[in-house]
Amino acid sequence: QRQMCIRDRNSTWILYEDGELVINGIGDIPNYEEIYDDDDWQNDSTGKTTAPWSEYCEKIKKISISKGITQIGTCAFEYCRNLIRVNIPEGVTGIGDCAFKECSELENVTIPKGVQFVGSEAFRSCSINNIVFPENLEWIGDYAFEHSPITTLILPYGIKSIGNHAFNASKTIERVSIPYTLESIKIHSFGGLDMYDLEPWESKITILYAGAEAEWENIEGSGAYYAVSYTHLRAHET
Repeated sequence: QRQMCIRDRNSTWILYEDGELVINGIGDIPNYEEIYDDDDWQNDSTGKTTAPWSEYCEKIKKISISKGITQIGTCAFEYCRNLIRVNIPEGVTGIGDCAFKECSELENVTIPKGVQFVGSEAFRSCSINNIVFPENLEWIGDYAFEHSPITTLILPYGIKSIGNHAFNASKTIERVSIPYTLESIKIHSFGGLDMYDLEPWESKITILYAGAEAEWENIEGSGAYYAVSYTHLRAHET
């Protein structure tokens, strides 16, 4: 049974009583913004955004996005703290900054083929322990998955850039697999440590790089990482 149905620019959204938010339409889910408390001297966030469903965020447990949506905008589902499942369809090409930030109950997400970027803080402070990336993903923004309890991280063939603190403070990470397509990495891209306690060379994370040592050394920022094994796996060339 429907609880709310509203049309917003390119899409129509319906919130059902069971907590499912369904978004239908053609084109991008628009960019939204956090709402800050002007009466607070620190100008802290109110925990709300300008997204039209923001006032119902506590009721949202599942998000289903229809085919036809091409991009998930900035702050689209930020602060949906009871969200446990999201279906992102093929055809989506990007996930904007802070799109799922503070969705603290979200544990698993599959990013479909076609997504080229995951924006800064897109999944920051979620509970993601299992993440599947598509092969054509090119870059992951700053703080994108910070604080997520990921243990094994397999980055896809085609990835070019990993932002600063992208997985930092994800203290459970033990192993990271990186393809030879990577061009840039930051000093605190990976977790397993607190950014104020340890430097990357003190971390016990194992990095498996699918290329040669000389190739690794040519990657911008790679010099900060010491525990690297070179697998020389270049399966996509065969």
